[in-house]
Amino acid sequence: MGLKTELVILGAGPAGYEAAIHAAQCGMQVALIEKDQVGGTCLNRGCIPTKSLLYQAHQLRIAAQYAKIEIDGEALRLQKGIAQLIKGNSIQFLHGEAKITGPQTVSVNDEIIEAEHILIATGSRTSVPPIPGIELAMTSDHESY
Repeated sequence: MGLKTELVILGAGPAGYEAAIHAAQCGMQVALIEKDQVGGTCLNRGCIPTKSLLYQAHQLRIAAQYAKIEIDGEALRLQKGIAQLIKGNSIQFLHGEAKITGPQTVSVNDEIIEAEHILIATGSRTSVPPIPGIELAMTSDHESY
């Protein structure tokens, strides 16, 4: 066995990282695993970047001039804040895709983690209904805006 911990959490979106911080503050040994970016879809591709883009578009309209639009800056700042919270609470962070391999084991990056408890906080996938013209729509999983 590689790492032994009391709790392993799959997914470092809002539910996962908040659960990890709370569990660590309650005295548990915690391992947090994320295959993509800390903060989840909302922070990295959904709510935060969209609101930033809408706000800046509004500002451009008011000013009636063009300016460099910094969409990723706020998300990056928030990501760094979450990373600091994870580190500050002594949470073992592993970047990779996890697989539950047994009742108390998870594998990630060819390492086996043994845990008393496993919490799945992986979020969801975008669902696109079969509506004519839907191919023109954009979801939070699109690469560019």
